[in-house]
Amino acid sequence: MRIPVPLLLLAAATLAAPVRAETWREPTTGIEFVRVPGGCYAMGDTFGGGDHNELPVHEVCVSSFWIGRFEVTQGAWEKLMGGNPSAYARGESHPVDSVNQADIEQFARRLEIIHETRRFRLPTEAEWEYACRGGGRQVKFGGEPPPAGANTAEYANRHGEGSTPVGSFPPNALGLHDMSGNLW
Repeated sequence: MRIPVPLLLLAAATLAAPVRAETWREPTTGIEFVRVPGGCYAMGDTFGGGDHNELPVHEVCVSSFWIGRFEVTQGAWEKLMGGNPSAYARGESHPVDSVNQADIEQFARRLEIIHETRRFRLPTEAEWEYACRGGGRQVKFGGEPPPAGANTAEYANRHGEGSTPVGSFPPNALGLHDMSGNLW
């Protein structure tokens, strides 16, 4: 049984780009990458009330890396992989879901075949949290403010089942969207 888990973001560890460029669009899939400058931050449950595995809070430093501005979409997945595995097949602008580690590795390998000198992978946990926090800032929900009057628990869960088109929610300080989730 496949569980509908989203392929959140794809990181490119080694992406040659001009020094001035802060974004790069992969031409085959249309995935837009954003350069995240490296830095140090307090990783873990800095607000209290989190899970036990988020403790102890500790300083972590990450090098600069590139990460997708949005989750990988069903359209981008289909362009590269030739099909859409999503349990919530809602359209090409929605995030792909129901992919496993082997699927993700195959997706990354296909990108590497196209771009011989670049390496693609999922972000590490430390990279993801740093990017989610808009460069390690002390923020909840990826720095995306909940809409006025929103129940924060509902905002964190977003919609339970299904998805919305990527980029439907405000970006964080780095211009990354849906870092607090689009799919549960």
